[in-house]
Amino acid sequence: TGVDQCSDILKQGGNMLARSYFPKFGKPFQDVIYPKGDPDAVSINKRDVDLLLPDTFVNDTVIDFYIKYLKTKQNAEEKKKFHFFNSFFFRKLADMDKDPSNAFDGRAAFLRVRKWTRKVNLLEKDFIFIPVNYNYHWSLIVICHFGEVASSADFKCQKSARVPCILHMDSLRGTHAGLKDLLQSYLWEEWKERHNGSCDDLYSKFRNLKFISLELPQQQNSYDCGLFLLHYVELFLDEVPTNFSVYNITPYSKFLQPDWFPPGEASIKRVRIER
Repeated sequence: TGVDQCSDILKQGGNMLARSYFPKFGKPFQDVIYPKGDPDAVSINKRDVDLLLPDTFVNDTVIDFYIKYLKTKQNAEEKKKFHFFNSFFFRKLADMDKDPSNAFDGRAAFLRVRKWTRKVNLLEKDFIFIPVNYNYHWSLIVICHFGEVASSADFKCQKSARVPCILHMDSLRGTHAGLKDLLQSYLWEEWKERHNGSCDDLYSKFRNLKFISLELPQQQNSYDCGLFLLHYVELFLDEVPTNFSVYNITPYSKFLQPDWFPPGEASIKRVRIER
């Protein structure tokens, strides 16, 4: 099976990856700016590339680089539908460099990242990606159909509708608890910023915004969480249906299921990123 094949690759991976990487990593490496000319380009140096060696944690630079690489493959229509925050966005949102105890103050969280969204209308995006790094573990948030929250009705009776929700993709499921309140309160403040006034019934819609911790393929070691985050992003972009609804996530398709892909696929992603 695919799982067995990937497992065999990983068992042999020490020798295979060593042969693949170590000769290359011994050579001089010139810093790379990617994409060139982009005001938000990523600067990649030798230390970042060394984190693609086996049995290491990838850092924020590797995460941001590969997501930008995936963005360059999108056509104009796809770029209108998807928005990607970089790895620093969540750190700023949760105030992790100062006082994380204040993270769940939605207004304060919004003000910390206000400049990040000033020039982009998140309400027009179908999917918003947020890499999350907390306690040295990576996971992924995908906000779906944010613009539909205020006008949403009873979606239980509309299973084909564009259902607003927050998806959490975690390769060590249950590691990042407590994200729900922060994201719901932040989205409420983001919505209010673009509309004059507010009312209690709308607030309740944001506070009750569906938050789903998905059961997905899990990492088989202690250091591949960043690779799983990137694999989740890449496969989601490739496979998300045009009429995606959280109510249409079913066992009849592997999309967003525990058997979505063999875990080894994500673990050997180092080779692709290095190339």
